[in-house]
This record gives sequence, structure tokens and C-alpha cells, in this order.
Amino acid sequence: MSLLFNAAPDSLLNGQKKFLQQVFTHADVSHQGFLCQADLKVAMVAALGYKASKHEVQRVMSSCDDLVDCNGDPLPGVCLKHFIAAMEARSRVRDSAECIRQVFLAFDRKCQGFLTLDDLKHAAASVAPRLPEDSLEIAFRELDRDGDGRISFGDFDFMMRYRT
Repeated sequence: MSLLFNAAPDSLLNGQKKFLQQVFTHADVSHQGFLCQADLKVAMVAALGYKASKHEVQRVMSSCDDLVDCNGDPLPGVCLKHFIAAMEARSRVRDSAECIRQVFLAFDRKCQGFLTLDDLKHAAASVAPRLPEDSLEIAFRELDRDGDGRISFGDFDFMMRYRT
């Protein structure tokens, strides 16, 4: 696991910024002060701990399309400031996903990889003991988007991210 995943919710800690600066410096093999797409891929693996998708890399690259050097020429890559900002944003997304996974795992009492109505009832009994059972059954049916009698992590993740 990389140092980046221990980020504070609002910003990276000083040590994490230093880590990203080191990653950037090592990946900038041409020593030009920016990362081309190939260098960015290497830097993202080092910073995130996994190989970023082409889409993720391209999104970071395109975020710097309007940058220019001191001569007014377009910068053909990602500068340190934008690299750190992109990794910070990615860290926040990763932290949110990890939080959702931890809640799901806490509800999954039997470690089955899915939630049953019984799991939902047990969780509700701890936090909302007066919640009517029929309300839980309605909520369960709504969360079980594919109707298989189980709430998969995908169903749970969807609800946590997109439902209010």
C-alpha cells in the first residue's frame, strides 16, 4: 500500500507531498520539470500502488492542456503542482471507496461477500432499534437491484454513492 492512501480528508500531509515530489522527480527521467504520458504512468503506479487505466492517465494529462512554459509554449506534460493535485483528488476518491467497503464488511457478519435481509436487520437493530421490520424489507428489496435476495457490494456501493 502506498503512502498516499493515508491522506487526510482535506489535503495531503507534508510527508505525503514530499513522497509525491520524490515520485515525480524519479519519474521525470528527462529532467524537464514535467511528466510525459509514459512518465506519468510510471509515477501513478508508484504513487497509487496500482496501474492506472488509460482513461485515468489521459484525464490527468488533459487537465494540463492549457499550461504554458515561460516562453508561452504549451507544456507537453504534467507539472509537479498538477501531479500532486491529481494524486490528492485520486486519494480522496480512494478513501471514500475504502470507507464504503469497510461499512459493507461490518454489515457482512458471516463474511459471505454479500448482505442478507438478516444482516440488514442485525445492523439496524444496533443503530435504529425501533425501525419497523417492513421498512427494512422495503429497503432491502430496493437495494437488491438484481432481485437475487442478496445485496452485493456493487448494490451497496451504488446506494452509498448515488442514493440519498
